[in-house]
Amino acid sequence: MAVFFIFIAILLILINIYDGFQIRKCFGRYKKFYYMTALPIHIIFLGIFMAMFFTRGSEVFAGIRNTLNIIGYGFITASFYMFLLFLISGIVRFIFNKLKFSGKVRNIISKVYAKGITVIVISFLAIVYGVYNASDISVSEYRVSISKDKGNIKGLNSVMFSDTHIGTTIKEKELDEIVQMVNALKPDIIFLCGDIFDEGTSQHLKEYASDAFSKFQSGYGTYYITGNHEYYAGDSDNSIKYMEDAGINVLKDEYVFVNDSFYVVGRADKEVFREDGIERKELTEILNGIDKDYPIILLDHRPVGINLSKDNGVDLQFSGHTHAGQIFPINFLSSISNDLNYGYLKNGDFNIVVSSGCGTWGVPIRIGSDTEIVNVKIN
Repeated sequence: MAVFFIFIAILLILINIYDGFQIRKCFGRYKKFYYMTALPIHIIFLGIFMAMFFTRGSEVFAGIRNTLNIIGYGFITASFYMFLLFLISGIVRFIFNKLKFSGKVRNIISKVYAKGITVIVISFLAIVYGVYNASDISVSEYRVSISKDKGNIKGLNSVMFSDTHIGTTIKEKELDEIVQMVNALKPDIIFLCGDIFDEGTSQHLKEYASDAFSKFQSGYGTYYITGNHEYYAGDSDNSIKYMEDAGINVLKDEYVFVNDSFYVVGRADKEVFREDGIERKELTEILNGIDKDYPIILLDHRPVGINLSKDNGVDLQFSGHTHAGQIFPINFLSSISNDLNYGYLKNGDFNIVVSSGCGTWGVPIRIGSDTEIVNVKIN
């Protein structure tokens, strides 16, 4: 792990050296102002990010960790976009020079580029948009058919959300908004699929969330599973207690039979080993004793190994975890490491819905993904 941190630190330093060199060009013959203003600011922000990165989990910095996260991640996101845009523009200029491309079009492009100032402006605007987009909660709707008719219910209006990471984007106001939006959908059942709390969630916000979630209204109740960040925080029992205090059913490698009509199965995240020192149960073991003639709904935080769910007769799986990449182009990496990065997939009789999450982790920025509540109407 230490080697990984060192690698990340070196990579970030190199990216920022490259950005600094490109930004200096924007000052033209007034480069001394770069050394007096932009360079010191750049170094300070990079230092803040390094402080945030290397003090995670330290109680000494607990009081200012949120501020460090917002400034640090915001800065490093802007730096990354500047790096990409400067690199792309450099490649384009290289090609133009090799092709000896000149004339009116090149002059227009050169003016638009404005010695790189446009890159800085675009990167800044991307962060502004990302902050706005992260706070804009939408509702995504899906319709799913399950080919089983055993049970008393022919249709189920379900609502699911995950990955609120309360304390970053989601605070008191947003928690009230989530509850109002969920109740407005008039759900029969509600699912909370992990990472509701994380290592940055204060006790005050956990208490507030517990009170807010107690106001959920549904016919068959609310069901919650842990995600990896509840275990990273090292106090999953504390998080679970707040859920139970809100009247929410916590499922940890177990199932319930709802209204003699369908099963809800909840898996603990595999990081349970980090805190409890035990491996989570195999899915086949959890499903032992279930009558598979009834519909089976599985809550599993990560959309990984979904063929196992399909092979074990699960009809519908709800997952989160991916954030749909949260910030472009991380979605490409997220697609590689998960069986489904985002959205709905049907494979034979098996269905899975993966949410991009109803919050953000680290920094309140979303670019190329949405903050969402998922409404699935099950036939």
